[in-house]
Amino acid sequence: MAQSVRRIDQIARLIVIYPGDFLSFDFIVDRVHGTGWWPRRDLRRNGRAAQALAAVDVRSIGSRPIPTGRKQGKSDRRSNSLDALTGLRFIAASCIVIAHVTAAGYAPFGGRLDLAPAGMPLFFTLSGFIIHYVYSSDFAHSWLGTAHDFAVARFSRLYPLFAFLLLYHLLFSSLGKVLSDSPWILLSYATMTASWWYWHIDGVTLIELPYGLSWSVSTEVFFYAVYALVLHRISALRNLVGSVAVLVAFCVLAYGVVFLIVDSRDGWTPLAEATLSNFIPANTGEQFPNSFLRWLIYVSPYLQILAFIAGALTCQVYLLMSRNAVTIGRVWREALGWAGVAWVGAGLIYNATAPDMVSIASPETARYLVALNFMNMNFLLAPGCCAIILALASGGCTLQAALAAPAIVGLGEISYSIYLAHPFISRVAYVTRENEHPLLSYAVAIAFVLIISEALYRRIEIPSKLFLRRLLGADAPRTAASETEAAIISEEFRNERRLPHSEFPADSSI
Repeated sequence: MAQSVRRIDQIARLIVIYPGDFLSFDFIVDRVHGTGWWPRRDLRRNGRAAQALAAVDVRSIGSRPIPTGRKQGKSDRRSNSLDALTGLRFIAASCIVIAHVTAAGYAPFGGRLDLAPAGMPLFFTLSGFIIHYVYSSDFAHSWLGTAHDFAVARFSRLYPLFAFLLLYHLLFSSLGKVLSDSPWILLSYATMTASWWYWHIDGVTLIELPYGLSWSVSTEVFFYAVYALVLHRISALRNLVGSVAVLVAFCVLAYGVVFLIVDSRDGWTPLAEATLSNFIPANTGEQFPNSFLRWLIYVSPYLQILAFIAGALTCQVYLLMSRNAVTIGRVWREALGWAGVAWVGAGLIYNATAPDMVSIASPETARYLVALNFMNMNFLLAPGCCAIILALASGGCTLQAALAAPAIVGLGEISYSIYLAHPFISRVAYVTRENEHPLLSYAVAIAFVLIISEALYRRIEIPSKLFLRRLLGADAPRTAASETEAAIISEEFRNERRLPHSEFPADSSI
């Protein structure tokens, strides 16, 4: 009884300190769950009150001082920096959505620019960063126990909404009829492994079928499995300079591997065609969407995992910087962030202009331009994404301030719903090439996307996630990361499964 009184007293004192934030947001304490004395509700990591309360371990109230003012400390600033990565998820989702609700790229002012190539590298590098941020120390401490928690957290995060929308498409689109004669492919869909192998039904591959964008969920699941088995060992890198060197060398090597595979496609295509009975070549523009080559370099997880690894290595650099108290000056943080933006922007511009460049180039030059354009479907933009992520995590830069805005962070929290649900809207709010008012049309389309995504997030994602995590035993306390990290991030960040709403950093999935 006395302990509960102390808990209530501390919460009440926080409300007195930050009354506006508690009244402005649907804010409730989830950290006391498991005690049975407080109901679960949404927790938004918006406002000073959210940051103050997130830093309080409610289960040990009385052992820590209560915040006494509005001035942000180092851990608060770090929290804001990490929140900016949640905002980055919305930017990544927006790149995909804008590409899918228009005929051929974003063009409100006449010039067309396809933003889709930036979306997936942002998602995959960010996913690698955050998964390593949350789980690296726990895997190092206890692999078996962490593997169980990791699997439950990832399954409960991805599967409910994925399964709900899969069921919708099976019942109300042509997908059900197409898969009715292919039980093994349907099983692969249902187990989130559909992108792991090359298949097609009457010449139509996964990505071209209804609900085709779910390929990235299957690919992400592959990343998680490989991380739990192997990639968590990236935490063995203890030297900061060495980690930076490994990251740079890996990016160079990844460029070389992807370029070699794409450039030598004429050499290995006959072997693949002889091995795979269902092989579709990429000889023409009509064949390419369902070709083996497109699956290999874009849909399959075997090359896309390069971006995930780069994100995890970037996180290791960030963790070593934090542990060694290494800081980057404001000028260098700005330079790093904007260099990443320039890298991504240059890739998007090249993607838009490549056909014209190839048409006027010599055959030898065209060979490299075509290979580079293929790389734009895979790893080309990943180093720029890593630079942006590291700048945001380090904090104190213009990009971080913009993406940590509460509205952007809130949209980032529902990015998974935005990504999977936006095809509903594109069917009824499609922006055609001939549209006379494209800006207004985009605004209406995006508004519908956000409304439906928010509903799915609150009614499907959150309740199902909490139910599955309780059912599968992920609510039991597990080992904290370390005392050093505990001073930097709140317990919610380490035990991300306890947060029902803003689950950064662990719920960075698409």
